[in-house]
Amino acid sequence: MSLEKWVEFGWLRREPTSPDEIGSLLGVVERSLADAKVDAVSTDLRFIAAFNAALCIATMALRATGNDKGVSQDQCPMPARILARLALWPQAVR
Repeated sequence: MSLEKWVEFGWLRREPTSPDEIGSLLGVVERSLADAKVDAVSTDLRFIAAFNAALCIATMALRATGNDKGVSQDQCPMPARILARLALWPQAVR
């Protein structure tokens, strides 16, 4: 399924992004990955930090294509849907 179909279904909406927004998300990814390496915290918290980084990467991919979360978010959070559909990424950037 294409990103255009996601827009049609209301799962995404077109929204311009900026280098500052992408840079901010990248900062979250870097901090989350650094937190995931801290041995002093539990494995559970390290996993949560790593998963947060993955969610932010999915959000960055979404935002880099000029899209944002749609209005119908009751089925599944958008970053989780993006992670489930990362196979679309090569097609989305063409």
